Amino acid sequence: MMKTQIICFLLLVTSLTALAQVRSDDLAVARKEILPLFEAMQAAANAHDAEKHVSFYAREPSLLFVINNESIVGYDSLLAKQRQWWQNGKTDVKYKLVGEPDFRMLAPGLVMVTYFLTSCRTLPDGKMRDTRFGISALWQKRTEGWRIIYAHESTVGQNVERVTLTFNHVALSVADVDRSAEFYGRVLNLSEIRKKTRTEGVRWFSLGEGRELHLISPLYYRGDAVKINKAVHLALTTDRFDEFLKLLEADSVAYGDWQGNPKKIQMRSDGVRQIFFQDPDGYWIEVNSASQD
Repeated sequence: MMKTQIICFLLLVTSLTALAQVRSDDLAVARKEILPLFEAMQAAANAHDAEKHVSFYAREPSLLFVINNESIVGYDSLLAKQRQWWQNGKTDVKYKLVGEPDFRMLAPGLVMVTYFLTSCRTLPDGKMRDTRFGISALWQKRTEGWRIIYAHESTVGQNVERVTLTFNHVALSVADVDRSAEFYGRVLNLSEIRKKTRTEGVRWFSLGEGRELHLISPLYYRGDAVKINKAVHLALTTDRFDEFLKLLEADSVAYGDWQGNPKKIQMRSDGVRQIFFQDPDGYWIEVNSASQD
C-alpha cells in the first residue's frame, strides 16, 4: 500500500513539474512573439503615430483603456483620444523605457505586460515637464495575432517640470589672493570685476558672457591647505591658440601636454589642441583651440 502511494506521489510530482515546464515554455514563446510588437508600439509612440500605436490594441468596442481616473471604452474612442494627446502628430513628447518589461502568463493565450516609462514634453509656457508612469497591458492571442484587450496607465508620483541650469562661476581656494589675482590678470588677461560680497580675501574676475572666476583665500573660508588634482581644472578656449603659446613662453610660464611633457601639445581625438599649466597655487589650467578649430 505504502509503495503504491509513493509511486502515485512521484507520478503527481512529475506531472506538475512537466506542467510547470510547459507553462514556462509557453511564456517564453509568447514573450518572443509579443516583444517585437511591444518595441514597434513604443517606436510609434515616439513618432507620434496614433494609428500605428493603437493598431496593437484589439479593434473592438469592448476594448478598455484606463488612465488614472478616466476610462476609455472602444478602439475608436482610444484612437481619437490618442490623436488628441499627441495633437495630431504635432507634439514633441518623447518616451523612454525604464528597465525591462515584465511578462506574466495569466492563462493560455493571455499575457500581462507591465512596464514603466518616462516622458518629456514642452508645455505651452515653454517649460519642460518630465513624467514617470506605469502601464499594465493584457495581451491576448487572437486570429490576427497578439493584441491588447485591456490596459491600465497611471502616473507614478507627480509631474516634474524641468529646471534649466546655466553656468555661473567657478571658485578656487588660493593661498594668496593678491598673487593669484595678478597671475590671472596678467597671464590669462582676465578683467577683474566688482565682487558682490563684503568679505575680505575674495576677488572676482570675468570669464565673459556673465561667467565668473572667484578667487577665495583662507581668510574667507578658514579652510585647510589647497589640494590639487589635475583632473579638476579650469578649461578656457581661444581662436588664437598659437599666439597664446608665444605669450606663455614670453612670460616664462611652463606648459605641456596631459602627460606632463614640457612644451608639448595634446591633440584631442576631435582635432582640438590642448595645453596645460599651473597657477601660483598649483591649480591646473587648460587652454584649447576649440573655438578656433
